[in-house]
Parts: sequence; C-alpha cells; structure tokens
Amino acid sequence: MFSITTDFIEYREQLHQITPIPYHCHLQRQGTTGLSGSAPIVAIAIINGIAGGVIIALQDEVDPDVLTVIYLYIRKKYRRLGIGGDLLHFIEKKAKQTCNNKVGIIACLKRESDQKEAISQLLIKKGWTDLNHQKSQYYINETTIGKEEWFNQELPEGYTLLPWKDLPIEERVYLEKNKVKFEEADQKKKYNYMDPFDLDNYEPLTSYYIREEKSGHIAGWNLTVKMSDDILIFRKIYIMPHLRNKGLLYPLLACSIRLSFKTCKEACFQVQAINKKMKMGIEILMGHLCYKILDIYVSSKELQ
Repeated sequence: MFSITTDFIEYREQLHQITPIPYHCHLQRQGTTGLSGSAPIVAIAIINGIAGGVIIALQDEVDPDVLTVIYLYIRKKYRRLGIGGDLLHFIEKKAKQTCNNKVGIIACLKRESDQKEAISQLLIKKGWTDLNHQKSQYYINETTIGKEEWFNQELPEGYTLLPWKDLPIEERVYLEKNKVKFEEADQKKKYNYMDPFDLDNYEPLTSYYIREEKSGHIAGWNLTVKMSDDILIFRKIYIMPHLRNKGLLYPLLACSIRLSFKTCKEACFQVQAINKKMKMGIEILMGHLCYKILDIYVSSKELQ
C-alpha cells in the first residue's frame, strides 16, 4: 500500500535523488500545494517510508486554464502498482480545486526508451488523449562534434556574423511586423512556442544574426536560450526564404556552436516534430554525434 502526500520536507533528500537537477527549483516550496502564479504542485507517493514516486505540475504559461504535469517518475521496483494513475488523479483533483478546466502532461523520453507504450496505455486508460509527438531535442558537446568537417565551416564570402543584441531596434520591429509574409513564403507554416520570430527571449552572449554585406539586409539568425548554466538550447534558427540556396544554414550553426562552447559545455537542438525537413536535416547532420536524444510528447484531458 502507498499514500500520497504534499508535505515532503522529510523526503527532500530522497526527492533530489529521483528528480533531475532542472526540476530541483520546484522542490523549494516546502509543503506548499496551492498555485500562486507559476508555483508548483508537488505530490509524492510514500511506500514504507520511501518516496516511491513524484509528480510536479505547473500552471501553463500560455493558457492559465490548463494545469500541466512537467514531471512524473515512479521508481522501477514500484511500477505497475497503480501509483502513476493515482498521482495523475491527484493532480486532476487539484486542477478542479484551482478552477482549471483542463490538464496536460509533457513526457520527455530518451530515443531508446521502451516506456512510451506503457505511458500511452496508462493515459488512455485514465481518459487522457494518446501521446502526440511535439518536438525532439538533440544533445551534443565539443567532444562529440569537434572533429566533424562541417563544424569548422565559415560563412560564405559576402556575409557577416554579428551579435543579435546589437541588432538595431527598427530592424527587429520590421521582422516582427513582416512575420506573416515570411510564413507565407514558408508555405503558410505557423510557428508555436519555438517561434523564430519570438525575438525578445534569447541569451545575449550566444545569439547571432547574419547580415548580407551587398544589400545590408538580414539574411538569418540563430537565437539561443539557456537551459542551465552548462546547456544552451538552439531552437530559433531561421534563414530568409530567398537565401536558402546560399549555403548559410550549416555555417551559421557551426559558427554559433563554436562560440557557444566558450561559455557553455553542451548544446541542445530543439526541433518541432511538424518541421519534418529540419528534423531530417538535424538527424542526418548530427544524429550520430548526440550523446542523448529526447523525444517529447504531450497529452491532455478535459475536466468535467
């Protein structure tokens, strides 16, 4: 038998053992269960004094009516005991208490993982939608990529790499205003949270743009976001549609990665599942170089 509690002060050390470092910040609110802005809901399954499982949920930043599970883990020896289902049910009840009309879950699975089918079966059994592949993350470091020929490429003649933070504000406004035009050139593709035109959220020391010297126009950019002190996410890479035959993409990636390794040890490339062309390109370019590949899935449930 097991019990579920939110008073986890005495289990803090055990929780740190079964919770990845990026989630440790959510364990700082001792015994807190309510939502306050983005304050987390953390629940633990206790079995004979041992923290056998944990679930962490946050109010969705985009849709405040949705409570999203960002982490769910059950120790291997306690799986298939109904713990996962009960933790999900606990979150559903909390969502109703806080006036949320929908719950979601984000599942990050290693490419070689065999857990997807089991998780999918559990969610469907509990009334959730089936897992939908949303994005993939490709992790590299200088050791795995340093000897690759393309990694040492420079930009073609006539193009200059410049810090994004130095881009004149009027040019940034122009890009934002003309986003629809660029989307139409990309066959009406609609961007989501990995929107390359979300131009304000970036890491200033490792984000760059390309300027075409002849015209003086922007040719493309690569904006990074910090995942942690050691890891940068590359998720906002864009080359202007009319310049995509100029061989700019790989040199932009190579220059950006080399510069990023001066401040961070690792790089993570994040690609939307619907962007099949980009995903295939990353798989071919660096799939064999990655020390870790995560496939990220989402599921949801409407609450009655």
